[in-house]
Amino acid sequence: LVASLARPGSNLTAIPNSVSTAPSTETKQVDLLREVVPHLERLAVLVEIDNPALVANWNEHRATAESVDVQAVEVDLRSADDLEAAFQTPAVIQAQAFINDANPILLPVRTRLAELALRKK
Repeated sequence: LVASLARPGSNLTAIPNSVSTAPSTETKQVDLLREVVPHLERLAVLVEIDNPALVANWNEHRATAESVDVQAVEVDLRSADDLEAAFQTPAVIQAQAFINDANPILLPVRTRLAELALRKK
């Protein structure tokens, strides 16, 4: 998709959660969204709430967003069954962008996730 996260140099449609192991990756995700979505003010982050590592990622996303005056809103998911309802919440409806940080539980329904994201667009 891109040559590197530091200098993507092409269109960006997603950043997989699997690259979210370095603390600075969450920062880069927010930075890239700010480049792709002009005047980004509100960001929803889908979080697998039962996964401590992903909750830590959420904390990094939130801190990064707040540091650049972007409101980040956590959308808790416990299973893929929560996906449809998540896209009906004010947090996602009002968001200008979202980050999927619940990737392990959403992997089986990634096509549906993409459909919901495109519908929101």
